[in-house]
Amino acid sequence: MRSQRITLLFAGTMLLSAWLVFFIQPMLGRMILPKLGGAASVWITVSLFFQIALLAGYLYAHLISARLRPRLQMTVHAVLAGAAMLLLPVAVPAGWIPPATRAPQADLILMMAMSVGLPFVVVSATAPLLQRWYSLTGARDAGDPYFLYAASNLGSLAALILYPLAIEPGLGLVDQSRFWAAGFIVLLGALVICGRVTLRTARRDGSADSGIVATAAPTWKRRLHWLALAAAPSSLFLGVTLQISTDIASVPLLWILPLLVYLLTFVIAFARRPLLPRETVARTIPYAATIAVLVAGFETSIGLPQIAVGVILLFLLALSCHSELVALRPAPRHLTEYFLLMSLGGALGGAFNAVLAPLLFVDVYEYPIAILAAIALWAVGRGARSWIDWRWIAAAIALFIVLRLALSGASAAGELQWMVAIKAAGALACFAARRKPAAMTLLAAAVLSAGVNLSLRPELARYRSFFGVHRIEADPGDSAHFLMHGNTTHGAEFTDPTRRREPLLYYAKQGPAGQAIAAIRADAPLAQVGVIGLGAGAMACLSAAGEAWTFFEIDPAIAATARDPRYFHYLADCTPEARIVLGDGRLKLAAEPDAAYRLLVLDAFGSDSIPVHLLTREALDLYLKKLRPDGVLLLHLSNRNIALLPAVTRLAAAAGLAGRWQFFPGEAPESKLISSSEWAVLARSESDLGALAADPRWQPLPSVAEGRVWTDDYVDILSVIRWQWR
Repeated sequence: MRSQRITLLFAGTMLLSAWLVFFIQPMLGRMILPKLGGAASVWITVSLFFQIALLAGYLYAHLISARLRPRLQMTVHAVLAGAAMLLLPVAVPAGWIPPATRAPQADLILMMAMSVGLPFVVVSATAPLLQRWYSLTGARDAGDPYFLYAASNLGSLAALILYPLAIEPGLGLVDQSRFWAAGFIVLLGALVICGRVTLRTARRDGSADSGIVATAAPTWKRRLHWLALAAAPSSLFLGVTLQISTDIASVPLLWILPLLVYLLTFVIAFARRPLLPRETVARTIPYAATIAVLVAGFETSIGLPQIAVGVILLFLLALSCHSELVALRPAPRHLTEYFLLMSLGGALGGAFNAVLAPLLFVDVYEYPIAILAAIALWAVGRGARSWIDWRWIAAAIALFIVLRLALSGASAAGELQWMVAIKAAGALACFAARRKPAAMTLLAAAVLSAGVNLSLRPELARYRSFFGVHRIEADPGDSAHFLMHGNTTHGAEFTDPTRRREPLLYYAKQGPAGQAIAAIRADAPLAQVGVIGLGAGAMACLSAAGEAWTFFEIDPAIAATARDPRYFHYLADCTPEARIVLGDGRLKLAAEPDAAYRLLVLDAFGSDSIPVHLLTREALDLYLKKLRPDGVLLLHLSNRNIALLPAVTRLAAAAGLAGRWQFFPGEAPESKLISSSEWAVLARSESDLGALAADPRWQPLPSVAEGRVWTDDYVDILSVIRWQWR
């Protein structure tokens, strides 16, 4: 009975520590997002920081458990925890602003280290320390304490499930931070009790009988294997996260889904009796590999089916790696080293995605590389020792050449069906070799590399920045260039010099943007116009003589593209004197003179995701401060996955503003360069809307169900996801 109580005490403390570890991650990410334009890469960098901090916590746990007696370990840990309490509650330092002219990863990581590093290290060190302390007690399972790691990950899962469903919708960031601080204090009390129990029940020889056969010190080959098995799933989960948060929204709800699945694989793998045994998982990998090589590379709009495929692949491939990690675990005396190297592998996978990949690659190549690494590790686990089989190497090279030529021809002809059929043939060839793991890995590498980028339009350029992957594509049929970010078109321009001043897509003169600007100009001169978001610069050609336009653009690469005469001419032809201010639009707008603008346009997107910090009450207050008394705010709301109109309607109602909105269906299919779009206009009074107030195309803002207004402290993304809002 005493043994059960000890187990419950340690398991409960582990669960609480893990809950705190994964509560703070989305909370801090939400605090930082407004400073960096809501970019999807913010979460990738935040994840990297926490992986590095987790590594620091595990290194600290390893060092004190290896060099100090248990009583001294507990004393040191208590002193460090007391110092960490001085940094609570957690907050982003007031006045911190990231650099606008260079990649912000280093500044972001340094800021997080200063503000939350020590408390997180204390909490993250709890898992390996408690497992080591538990192995010293007289508990029945002390000889194999790894099952406690499953309890730890249950706490992680609880935090990740509760955060988007209950914590974020119910608490503002300030209250969340206080809640976390209270949990930290409770954890310290639980650790004191665990320490006392350990000292009172510890065996005299300081060890317990191990339930693990292998007791020798791990070899360097084994250590490197641990690193690889931890790095591949870490990189894979960040690749899936980047894809989802880029093309839908960069918010905790969507960050958490891949992380939840990633942690679930730890829970299953480290359980005493895994729901999915290692051999069962291994048998699923050929099917997962076939799906992976089939779907990778298509530049198509992401939706629920694509998210489901990505999450399923993450689950199976990560579970395969983590099951292998469990099978290779050492005796408890090497437990802290094992978790240290596992954490190091996770940090290396994160660093590959967050730091190296943006420097090395012009696209998200880290995602297929992580998939291939997981398949290769499965092959090693299945006994594939010799990779130098020239027959299969030659077959892989031949398959790559054939697929590459066939896919290039189908892409040039714009034949999506042929591209799918060709990829399917390659995937079947890969699946046919499933009983030869090394051969299957080689063939998967050939198919993945042959179809990394599959687009139906010729590509003129591709480049990558902290804020995403951008492509310039040409469509000979439409005689136009297109600016793509992720899977969303953000601008287009005719290549014919006589037509290139004609705004296209969402900015067509006959669309809502053109209608609104013309009507506002007719009511009174515009004089000063501010636009948050540049894109290809199409809105410049909605200007008129005598107007001063200012564009606020967070991504220097986009600003350079809009000015590049090889691709776009809107700025050069229509507003050659326009100001382009680099940096987050909201932060930079705050430095502009008050009451300066007759019109402000909000048109900031990252692929199809919305920087939600631009749609909060504080943001609206800023816009009104910078507008003239008769000024108008024009908002671009088009989004495939999120209905932004309810949030805007609540903002307008709370501020007592007049408003109109319009959904423009676009033009006939043959005129696809004039696309559908959704816009809203807000002003202090009906009279400031001018002709728009009486225009039947512009409807009054609809009434919506009651809900809280978005603020910098509170955003509820669940309330506006399209499959839930009506």
